[in-house]
Amino acid sequence: MSSSGYVASDDVRYRRIDGCGIVLDLRAQRYSVLDELATSMWEILTGEVEADHCIRKWAREYETTVDEIVGTIDGFCADRLEKGWLRRRDSVENPGLDQRTSGQFRHLRRLLPNGLFAFSVLTFTALSLRFRGFSTTYGRHRTVVGMPVPGHAPALDSLIRPFLAAENFVFLRRAPNDCLVRSLALFSYLRWSGIPASHVIGIRRVPFAAHAWVEVSGEGVLAPVPRGFHALAVLTSAC
Repeated sequence: MSSSGYVASDDVRYRRIDGCGIVLDLRAQRYSVLDELATSMWEILTGEVEADHCIRKWAREYETTVDEIVGTIDGFCADRLEKGWLRRRDSVENPGLDQRTSGQFRHLRRLLPNGLFAFSVLTFTALSLRFRGFSTTYGRHRTVVGMPVPGHAPALDSLIRPFLAAENFVFLRRAPNDCLVRSLALFSYLRWSGIPASHVIGIRRVPFAAHAWVEVSGEGVLAPVPRGFHALAVLTSAC
């Protein structure tokens, strides 16, 4: 077993919440909750906990041998590699920037007033989620993070009003089921407009729930940051 030789794949987000590991698989558009043992094995493989101590502890608790424990961890590792949740630390994943989409939005931002640009971003996001899926859509919005933010951005309020008006012309599912398309579109719209916004996908462990929202300087946009949720996937300037 080669512990600490793995990292989460680029399409996977992981966080320990209330003692359990939570995995978001962007490609499968699925959340998974790891039990205590699986959480520890994940963190052994990614180097977050010390392997030898855990292995000796489990061998005593389960009255088995170190070799059997190592075999269990190796089996867990092989399964997660097959699922695409983990990759070897020395391997490279490079999905690349969607330069074509970025160029189109840069052009539209220059030509269109705020309301029409907001409508364009909302329509693109809704159609992309429907026909291309979450992983592709999220990846395209991730490229927005790398775009330069102008030094003199318009007032946030002056951008929010046109966005809310544009929503009236785009069919969205009823809240809270529209949070993903709405938040991704708002994030992209604000970033292209010069506002250093962040997009957050958060998890609440009990009762289990997922929610997506947009923040600017740590404050929620359109609604306060929801209480009891832990950030699992974040698009921000630091990404």
